[in-house]
Amino acid sequence: MANRTVKDANSIHGTNPQYLVEKIIRTRIYESKYWKEECFGLTAELVVDKAMELKFVGGVYGGNIKPTPFLCLTLKMLQIQPEKDIIVEFIKNEDFKYVRLLGAMYMRLTGTSVDCYKYLEPLYNDYRKIKSQNRNGEFELMHVDEFIDELLHAERMCDIILPRLQKRQVLEEAELLDARISALEEDLDEVETSDEEDEEEEKPERVQTPEPHRRSYRDMDRPRRSPSPRYRRSRSPRRRSRSPKRRSPSPRRDRDRDRHRSKSPRRHRSRSRERRHRSKSPGHHRSHRHRSHSKSPERMSMNDFAVLSTGRKMPLVGLGTWKSEPGQVKQAVIWALQTGYRHIDCAPIYANEPEIGEAFQEVMGPEKGIRREDVFVTSKLWNTKHHPDDVEPSLLKTLKDLKLERGDTSFPRKEDGTLLYDDIDYKLTWAAMEKLVGKGLVRAIGLSNFNSRQIDDILSVASIKPSVLQVESHPYLAQVELLAHCRDRGLVMTAYSPLGSPDRAWKHPEEPVLLEEPAIAALAKKYNKTPAQIIIRWQTQRGVVTIPKSITQSRIKENIQVFDFTLEPEEMSQVTALHRGWRYIVPTITVDGKSVPRDAGHPHYPFNDPY
Repeated sequence: MANRTVKDANSIHGTNPQYLVEKIIRTRIYESKYWKEECFGLTAELVVDKAMELKFVGGVYGGNIKPTPFLCLTLKMLQIQPEKDIIVEFIKNEDFKYVRLLGAMYMRLTGTSVDCYKYLEPLYNDYRKIKSQNRNGEFELMHVDEFIDELLHAERMCDIILPRLQKRQVLEEAELLDARISALEEDLDEVETSDEEDEEEEKPERVQTPEPHRRSYRDMDRPRRSPSPRYRRSRSPRRRSRSPKRRSPSPRRDRDRDRHRSKSPRRHRSRSRERRHRSKSPGHHRSHRHRSHSKSPERMSMNDFAVLSTGRKMPLVGLGTWKSEPGQVKQAVIWALQTGYRHIDCAPIYANEPEIGEAFQEVMGPEKGIRREDVFVTSKLWNTKHHPDDVEPSLLKTLKDLKLERGDTSFPRKEDGTLLYDDIDYKLTWAAMEKLVGKGLVRAIGLSNFNSRQIDDILSVASIKPSVLQVESHPYLAQVELLAHCRDRGLVMTAYSPLGSPDRAWKHPEEPVLLEEPAIAALAKKYNKTPAQIIIRWQTQRGVVTIPKSITQSRIKENIQVFDFTLEPEEMSQVTALHRGWRYIVPTITVDGKSVPRDAGHPHYPFNDPY
């Protein structure tokens, strides 16, 4: 039980909490002496005792990837999920700085964006020294405020990829967070209000006044890096601290206190030259896998990820390629990758994988700016290839067409297309797919068009659990129950046809048009977005991976520009309430004058169950 999450644990970011730590690192933690001797049987109350014994922070070190005690306790907290009040007490603890940092790390991994800013930003005022162990096992000196700055702005901390943090400005505009006023601005306001009449006499003392206020920590090992730490905070740490120039007389704080709040908050800057450059770049991407390619504001700058049970990150927005004709799909994939997409969804039945492979070959490679390992590629095992003997040859054909050495995810796809199907037991198909993982041909395997009962059927025999379920999902088919079912079992849901696939062959003239839904149009007008962007944002805020198809360059760009705004909780509920159980992607035939699902009589037909 020491290596498992507690039974009543809540999913975090749509996955099992401990999956936030990559699988290879989790394995090393489970094998470490500290984990076996110190972490077994720990409860939320006992973790604080272990945290008080910490002497440094860090992730893994050495060639054989040894975990630090700090990383081990982080994983243990993800497993036992302490109450929020306990974590807040960790963060507020002034006596033990490493207890504070452990609480801050856990809050950053599991908390909402609002909570992260609310509880971590006050720690910018903690300048105490701490030790950090690097990958070589060597210790480096840093400070608490620098550690907090990396938590809020870096992509990886202590060898854990951090979940995306919503932009502070977006939260302020949504009135979910008060604007942050720098310590410098607060002090200047106080000085102007109280000492204006004695301006000439008080000038020499103005730099000195903040210092006594700052010395409130019992651990006094923090450095005296400048005579006035508060004033220094408004500048780059590489610049010398200087006394600030007095501003010209301005209206009093009681009349114009909110003048600072109309501006974007001033972010704390670290000593890292890279982060100073990054904070100025309009095209900065918070994800490591896209950062080196986001060189302009046009490119995706705020992509987010779902964390699979394997520990691998799956971009929440990908490019769908169903119905993308040969002659068009290559350019669409190139545009998508150049725009910032790092997730491409494919299938042999789409009859365009060879051309997609040409696009990959053209833009991916060591000298071409986009690395293969940064792109998540999904393909599918069609229904005519479910016999165990057909599984590997089918995948090898896909890899050859895509010009890849291995895929990221492969699905057995169920009754939903235009062909006649086999009735092979899908559990036998799954066993054959598990062998693909063992051979290194794919990184993960998942399901497509399986209902909840069939998912559990697979889980009952799986030695490698499915990572993803791909199904039709959009506001008219919200899949709320199925999404909850997947979360409880550690699967990430992917939504195909998220915009209703209005260009499909069997479109009925009287069917509802999703992109013309008035409620969605109203939200699009409010946020100055397209209806498609509202729908995609709704899905991503639910943690659902979304793969809209397009061959139009402008729409490809629009479909991924959905991370610069946030729908309110009531608006999310409003979109979800549009559910009417409507399936667009079910081929039908006419029987006795009525339109009925063509494949409903198949023994594995998934849509006869409620969900």
